Amino acid sequence: DAFLSNYDHFLTTCAQRGVKPLIVLFDDDFFDVNNVSTAAAAAEWVATRNYRTSKWMANPGMPLLNADHAAGWPLVSQYINDIVGTKADRRVLGFDIMNEPNRAAPFAGGLVAFVEFAVNYTARYSEDAVTTVDAYSAVPPNLNLIEGALSYHSYYHYSHWHDCMANASDVRSMQGAAAAAQYVTAVQVSQRWERDLPVIVTEFGQSECYCPAAEAIQAAGVGWILWELLLSHDQFGKFQGLLYANGTARSEEEVACLRRL
Repeated sequence: DAFLSNYDHFLTTCAQRGVKPLIVLFDDDFFDVNNVSTAAAAAEWVATRNYRTSKWMANPGMPLLNADHAAGWPLVSQYINDIVGTKADRRVLGFDIMNEPNRAAPFAGGLVAFVEFAVNYTARYSEDAVTTVDAYSAVPPNLNLIEGALSYHSYYHYSHWHDCMANASDVRSMQGAAAAAQYVTAVQVSQRWERDLPVIVTEFGQSECYCPAAEAIQAAGVGWILWELLLSHDQFGKFQGLLYANGTARSEEEVACLRRL
C-alpha cells in the first residue's frame, strides 16, 4: 500500500509539471538480491530499506521470476494489475516492460517467454498508454507486432564521457545515424504490418554528451529520454546523471541546452 501511495504521488507530481512518465515495470540488469525468491522475502528485504544504498539491481530478480513461472505468473500478474490496472489514468505515457532483458533464465522459454507474457498482459490493461521493450537480446522475435512503440538504448562514443564536449560533432554524427536507422525500422514496420509505431531512445547519455546527442536524435524525428537524470544514488553517479538531489546541476550549461530543445 505504501508503494502504491508513493507511486500515485509520483504520478500526481509529474502531472502537475506537465510530465507523462514512461514507467519501467521490470529489470534484468546487474544482480539479484540474495535469498529473495518469494513475495514475503521481498517484503522483508524492502523493509530493511537497504535498497536506498544498494547498487542497481534486477526487479524482481531471477529466483523470484523462476518461482512465479512455476505457479503460472500469479505474482507478476498481480504486480501488473496494481501498477497498470487504472485504465483511465492519463498521467502515464506508457510502460517499458523490462529493462535490458538479457540473462539466461532457468525456466522454459527463458526471458523471451516472460517478456512476451508481460507485454501481452500489460497491453490488456493499459488502453492508451503504450507498451515497449528496449531492443535487447532476450526479446520475442515478434516484438514489433505486440509492442506499442519501438525503443532502444544508444551509447555511441560514451566510453570516455569527459571527452564529449571536445567531440560533440562525433556524438551528433553517431547518434543521428543510429536514430535515423531506428526511424527506418519504424517505417518498415508500418509498411509491412500497417502499424504506425512511435520511436524513442529510452537510454542515452553520460553527462556532457546529453545535449549534442539529444539534438541529433531529435533532428532524426525520434523521441528521447536521457539516462539518467539524478546523480549519486547508484554505482553510475560518477559518470551519468545531471541533477543532484538538492536541485543543483552537474553542468548548468548542459541543463540550459536541453531546456532549449
